[in-house]
Amino acid sequence: MTLEFDEFHHNPVVNCLLVPDSVIKVHLSLSAPADGDELFPDLSGAKVEISDGKKALELIHTGSGYYQTPELPQPGKAYSLKVPLDNNVLLKSETKIPVKPDIKITSLPDRNLAKVTISDKPEEQNFYWVGIKIFIKNSESYQYE
Repeated sequence: MTLEFDEFHHNPVVNCLLVPDSVIKVHLSLSAPADGDELFPDLSGAKVEISDGKKALELIHTGSGYYQTPELPQPGKAYSLKVPLDNNVLLKSETKIPVKPDIKITSLPDRNLAKVTISDKPEEQNFYWVGIKIFIKNSESYQYE
């Protein structure tokens, strides 16, 4: 099958992950056609603003389409992101940082397993990604599963 993207139009792409132990960081880029080796072009020169409803912060452009602020998002707070673009397009989103759940890990050595129990607020619909980091002695490297 031959894909044709003759009338392809770049669209803005926003990537932002708010994690309480990391600074607020946003990456802006443009979409790219799937029929080439082109990387997603960075989008620089934008005004990126994040607000917790009481205080609004303008993120600083740090290069390569990245914008950030040294502030950390706070658990339990709701945040809104606004990115006005030159063509009268306003990109916006909202999210709430969940409060840290209660996590219990129970070792089951006889079965070579660990049981992970995550308890959070039942009225919230949160998703968790559970993984393990293993150190491999002979190669002195880490493996993630």
